[in-house]
Amino acid sequence: MVLIMDSGYTLLARKDGPLSIKLFELNDFFVEVKYHLIENKIVSVEIVNLKDVTDDYLANIHIENIY
Repeated sequence: MVLIMDSGYTLLARKDGPLSIKLFELNDFFVEVKYHLIENKIVSVEIVNLKDVTDDYLANIHIENIY
């Protein structure tokens, strides 16, 4: 997690109930970090395939006011 925070780039973030979920890019890997907001702790850190998680984040991207 320290490596991700120091050298990774935050790509997207979303919420799922009490979880704050962030997608990072680090050295051509995509890492998803799940943080429990109520318990104030990291629940999981895992390398993911971008195409497997893209739909989870698309609902949070709003482009209607782009112009």
